[in-house]
Amino acid sequence: MGLMATLSKLSGAAYKKKDRAPGDSIIVSSVAAGGEERTPEIYSSPGVASLPGDGTQAVQVYLEGRRVVVVATYNYKIKIDLAKGETAVFSTDAAGDTVKAKAIFKADGTIELNGSSKTFVTHAELNTALQGFITALNLHVHGSAGTPPVTPMSLNISSAATTTIKTGG
Repeated sequence: MGLMATLSKLSGAAYKKKDRAPGDSIIVSSVAAGGEERTPEIYSSPGVASLPGDGTQAVQVYLEGRRVVVVATYNYKIKIDLAKGETAVFSTDAAGDTVKAKAIFKADGTIELNGSSKTFVTHAELNTALQGFITALNLHVHGSAGTPPVTPMSLNISSAATTTIKTGG
């Protein structure tokens, strides 16, 4: 028997064990053309997991013994404007009709996280600028004595450094 694939519409998704699988996987409820209902696993690239929103379209592939797996999904409710060469990673609400978070990897090498209206400030550059400001304040003289402050000011922003997001920009 040759490979057979159909287009289906998903409703509901859960992370759980399927039949005799060796561990948990993403299981979806699907309805294919002709009203055929299935609960296939979603197979995707390693390191990528997504519980698709309701109404997402899926390509189901029938394997030996009438076993079905989903190998691709697409959500027609979401539109993300991309230029050639760009990639978007995003999440939606449970209904699958509203983008909730997104990262766009732009063709020019920039990365936009949830939009592009703000710039990302790194700890090292901010710390350098603030330490220069503190040095200038400490050298500034006031009053009749004309001397800098007796106790120099200091500023420590080390606790503001994030360890879970890294950048090379």
